Amino acid sequence: MAEDQFGLNVLVDYFGDGFDGLCVHDDGFALAVVNSNGPESRQRFTIAHELCHHLTNDLEDGLRVDESLFASGGNPSEMRANAFAAHLLMPPSGVRGLVGQPFLPEMAAAVQYSFGASLLAVAFHLGNLRLIDDRWREQLRAMAVIQLAQMAGREADYRADDAARRRLILPRRLHRAALDAFVVGDLGVGPVAELRGESDDEFLVWAEENLGVRG
Repeated sequence: MAEDQFGLNVLVDYFGDGFDGLCVHDDGFALAVVNSNGPESRQRFTIAHELCHHLTNDLEDGLRVDESLFASGGNPSEMRANAFAAHLLMPPSGVRGLVGQPFLPEMAAAVQYSFGASLLAVAFHLGNLRLIDDRWREQLRAMAVIQLAQMAGREADYRADDAARRRLILPRRLHRAALDAFVVGDLGVGPVAELRGESDDEFLVWAEENLGVRG
């Protein structure tokens, strides 16, 4: 959606510890970079967070780096981006359909895996929607994700979410442009293979099977 509807190129790749994501604008080009050092749910929230920065154009000198999404320090633009991401991924009407009173931790897991959101984001959002009090919010934030998943019978969902760590997702338009350039001979094997995180031989096998091009 970010790429197709809003022109934001999205790169997901592993960068180790240090930052969650960044957004950059430069001469009509827009890119969000998302660190895949966390589960898929955290990566999705980061994409939505960076999409807000893209749409509101609140980047300083065309660049904003988010070291930790939930350590906003009261920064209004960061708080807005978190609220935008939470509402985009977890629409309040749908969340309220899964959370009742008295509140049970399993309800947080239902929201988490129904909407593909991280537990930290769920705790943040449920508190802001006044569906839980501060005591429950802090308890959820302190809870191990695997512990809650086991408690709620959602361990398979937890494993699927966690399996996305260290994944690589290339910006689709840029990837397509690189492949087109390779097909017509304007770009060699090495740069395209490196872009895709493959060896030259691995890419050549893929190119023959999918592009009908032999190296």
